[in-house]
Amino acid sequence: LGHQSAAVADALSGLPLRMVSNPAHDEGQMTSMRCGLAALPDRYQGILVALADQPDLTPADIDLVIDAFLSGDRNRVVVPVRQGRRGNPIVLAADLRADFAGRSVNYGCRNLIERHPDLVQAVEVQNDRYFNDIDTPDDLAALRRIEV
Repeated sequence: LGHQSAAVADALSGLPLRMVSNPAHDEGQMTSMRCGLAALPDRYQGILVALADQPDLTPADIDLVIDAFLSGDRNRVVVPVRQGRRGNPIVLAADLRADFAGRSVNYGCRNLIERHPDLVQAVEVQNDRYFNDIDTPDDLAALRRIEV
């Protein structure tokens, strides 16, 4: 939690999840991701890194990337791809968290993927939901028009 953390915590109260506060959220989005990664216990083999603004994704879409991770080499980064374009969410091997240590605040998953292309396991997907996100009020208005 960072920006508007009290409101977000209230909205999520009662859900079976653990919330982690990021006191450096104003330094950029990657600080929140790193804070979450650091809070995870070591017992996990893989970590799903998802964007919070992809409302079109279905549970089946997310299961596809998780299943690819579980059925493949678990020392990799699973990335949904369509026509050469990378999407989200991704699943990364838990051991790759160490790659973020000591790097600039802007070093994120894209940098990790570009730095270690040999670790990428591309999963061809059949829809655009992995690429649709809501970044602006216009994006939200367009999504609402489609849903009607």
